[in-house]
Amino acid sequence: MATKANKNTLAAIILFASTTAIIVAVIIIPILSDIRSLNKETDKTLAYLEQRSQNVQNLRVSLQQAEKIQQEVAEYEKTIFKQGDELSLITLLEDIAQKNDIILKIENSNIDDKKIYKYLLVSFTINGAYRDILNYVNDLENQRYFININNINVAATADRTANASPGGAVANINISLYVNR
Repeated sequence: MATKANKNTLAAIILFASTTAIIVAVIIIPILSDIRSLNKETDKTLAYLEQRSQNVQNLRVSLQQAEKIQQEVAEYEKTIFKQGDELSLITLLEDIAQKNDIILKIENSNIDDKKIYKYLLVSFTINGAYRDILNYVNDLENQRYFININNINVAATADRTANASPGGAVANINISLYVNR
């Protein structure tokens, strides 16, 4: 009987092992395969979302930089002479001359030129005390316009009469301004 019990136990073990093998082959292996493919898809999705998040952060940084650039451009545009502001420029030159006790005479310019020009060129002569001429040039450089002083020649005045002011000088100045059309 021991052999029959051993045969029944052996049959039960074989039946259990076969059932377990079938369950593993039919259910567990496909589930593990699906889990692996889901993990791969999840990793791909995570990488895609991280890339999108990085792109959004880069876009935000770019927008902030663009806003900063726009502010800087707005400030820059204030320093550029605009066509049509010719009278304000002449008034500015005269006001600086009056402030510094200087006599101003505009000699040559392309202000009246009806062509569209890239640079506004102005040549003028100023007369006054040497220190006042220096103050005039300093004030000219500190204006809101971006003014290029292309040439400046300063010389003592030739008038040595009793009425001439001591330290008198004359300066010939050539300036240019970039024109924003």
